[in-house]
Amino acid sequence: MVGLGKRRIFQRMAWVFFCLTVGLNTAVAQNPKKKVSPKIAQTTKDSIDVNEEEQAPDTIPVTFYYQGAEEHIFPYGDTSLTDYFHQYDPLRRQKFEGLNLGNTGSPARQIYIDPIRPTGLDWGFHQFDAYRYSVDSLPFYGFGRALTDAYFSFKGQANSVFRAKFARQFQDGFQFSLNYSKVNQVGQFLSQQALVSSLAAGIQYVHPKQRYRFYLTMSANSARVSENGGLVTDTLFFAEAYKRPETQPIWLTQASTHHLRRKYQFFHFYKWGDFRKGNYLELRHKTWYQSGFYKYFDNKQPLDSLYYGDFLTDGRGIRQFFSGHELGSEMALSFLGHLDSTAIEWLPTPGISVVRYQVNQEPTTRNETQVALTGKWDVTFQKIFALSAKARLGLVGNSGDYLLQGRLQLNTRKVGRWTLFADFQSVTPSMLAQKSFVTQQMIWEHNWAKEFVNRVGGQYELPQFDLSLGGHFTLLTNHIYYGLDGLPNQELKTIPLVQLFVNKNIKLRRFYLESDVLFQKVGENLIRRPALYAHEQLYWKGDLFERALRLKMGVDYRFFSAWTPDAYLPVTGQFVWQDTQKMGNMSGFDVFADLKVSTFRFFAKMENLQYYWDKRMFYETAGYPQFKPAFRLGIGWIFRD
Repeated sequence: MVGLGKRRIFQRMAWVFFCLTVGLNTAVAQNPKKKVSPKIAQTTKDSIDVNEEEQAPDTIPVTFYYQGAEEHIFPYGDTSLTDYFHQYDPLRRQKFEGLNLGNTGSPARQIYIDPIRPTGLDWGFHQFDAYRYSVDSLPFYGFGRALTDAYFSFKGQANSVFRAKFARQFQDGFQFSLNYSKVNQVGQFLSQQALVSSLAAGIQYVHPKQRYRFYLTMSANSARVSENGGLVTDTLFFAEAYKRPETQPIWLTQASTHHLRRKYQFFHFYKWGDFRKGNYLELRHKTWYQSGFYKYFDNKQPLDSLYYGDFLTDGRGIRQFFSGHELGSEMALSFLGHLDSTAIEWLPTPGISVVRYQVNQEPTTRNETQVALTGKWDVTFQKIFALSAKARLGLVGNSGDYLLQGRLQLNTRKVGRWTLFADFQSVTPSMLAQKSFVTQQMIWEHNWAKEFVNRVGGQYELPQFDLSLGGHFTLLTNHIYYGLDGLPNQELKTIPLVQLFVNKNIKLRRFYLESDVLFQKVGENLIRRPALYAHEQLYWKGDLFERALRLKMGVDYRFFSAWTPDAYLPVTGQFVWQDTQKMGNMSGFDVFADLKVSTFRFFAKMENLQYYWDKRMFYETAGYPQFKPAFRLGIGWIFRD
């Protein structure tokens, strides 16, 4: 009877998993021209809200962890009025924000330059990465009851952001977890709607004797964006007859991008030996299937030859299309143990990864098998010393690619915490950079050399002074970028990248000032970002009505030093150089009020107030101004059974 009960539980969980998958597949298959009512991606991780979740717990003692890293436990910051509660935009819910096209959910890239590239066969489209969830970023929780965390923000009837997390522990070692996010933003200009949805869901099973564990997970990320090509001119933005944003002239009216990726993964591991005392042999195996497509199209007649230029290869329409499938499997063997207060992997963990790719880059197809060796080694001594190293070496299909990463953490307690790291990567350029077809006509074909990234850095934290500072130094060799003509180029010289960052928080009675400052400089101006970025949050926080109501209210301030922002070329989905629009020093101001009653939270926010006194257009991407002052509301509510 016990065995029958286990099978019934598993069948029910599998049925829920199937229904969620089918439901999302149905939702993302709808016509993009239809109005659809209202991510987190760790996200960004894959878009998980790591920054908010890693705050100290408030009223509900819940912890979470990720598959494959169960030893790292984080507190779930449930009902706290964190820095990120009133930041509804996924790009603003991280330490250093992203730069978009002036509308939430639109194509974006990070203001912080991270040159480490994803391993495997890269298509080359990353403009929606900040909104995506992945199966590896789905959290599982340490608790015995159900948890539901819902969040909804809106501006008017047409713009909304919805996020939800749900988890439930079942008997016999089963747990179900779900993260869902949906962004539906019409935008202030014509043909600017962004509809981005992200889902990660999974089942965890832990054997009663702890020897066996598996995760059955899936993720589905869909982005549908109407592409207007930006404003034709910036001279009418403050003109009396063009005060309404929808009256501004735009380049494109019927262009659209749709990017869809789905992944299904089964990850399990088994332990041999005296694992309760921490000495055992562990076999891990992971297999997955991933599919998706990327499509840009514009068939309005006549097509704008001035805007598209050489990319207009067929007067009947314009189209960029990728689709593909990926089937992969990884296996690794670990020797783990404890020696007094030291947790150690006795030997580096060897592993192997085999992935089969099939990609249709209209009109050509590509089939490729990649084989790579993997390895890792972790050592922890009490809470003072921690060493972590990872390696990946391509053998077949991606021969010569490698990724070597090392982290050393030292906790000197009252003296502070130190983190030192080094990253070294060799990676094959993306498929798009190597070859591009538009409307089945070849635009370019290159045999680029591999890109190399060598990065070292460190961070110092002094908790008693609420201070953190650090820096990175990177050398980029054979870096690929998209130039003024929208075509890829490779810089053969080695280019230095220097990055420094500081975080300092000050408290004076009930007033708080939280500061994040980032400085980064790229040799030859190869990657274009503001050299100096600062985010300051000044607020008052305290309890009202005999601690029945908690209030936080203040100002969000952002500073961008003078720079030349990139343009965005929707036909290739890439951010490209431009030299016609230059930005001076710019500031952005928001005011907000956050309230909390028990597990219910509410915020009101007024954004981009700088337009009231600074009569300049504020660009994060050339041709796509940030929206004018707007009022926003939002609520968050946590339920537990």
